[in-house]
Amino acid sequence: ASNAVAILGDMLEMGEYSTDEHQKISDWLNNNGLEGILIGPEFGKTKRGNTVKWFPSTADAYTYISSNPIAGKTILLKGSRGLTIENLEPLL
Repeated sequence: ASNAVAILGDMLEMGEYSTDEHQKISDWLNNNGLEGILIGPEFGKTKRGNTVKWFPSTADAYTYISSNPIAGKTILLKGSRGLTIENLEPLL
């Protein structure tokens, strides 16, 4: 297991590749033992392993992280502007 957590928002505008590409990311996180917090409806369609949590919106992730602070870990943060992932910054 890694001492990092990836917080990732949906990749918008992926078209016909969206389902496969979101699944590849979820699989990679799980296969590499990296904790993941995935946000958005496209990631909601993926199968996720034990290391990955999914939230339908940034607000839902905010509520979760507020109650489960991330401490002592490297945080990898990436998301489309449409999901306003930057709203999580005060918690990180």
